[in-house]
Amino acid sequence: MKRILHNFYSCCGDESGTSAVEYAFVAFLISTVAIVAITEIGGHVSGMYSSVNEGFKGNQ
Repeated sequence: MKRILHNFYSCCGDESGTSAVEYAFVAFLISTVAIVAITEIGGHVSGMYSSVNEGFKGNQ
């Protein structure tokens, strides 16, 4: 029983992979924010080009 508890506590105390998980989480958050921002900006730019295009069609 003591050996099982010792193995359990030694496994819980190991933090060698923690920084890799944190970096992966930060990369995920940054990529998610970038995708949302590009999607929103893309919609606005598309609408702006459409209005410019309509303005050119009206002047012909």
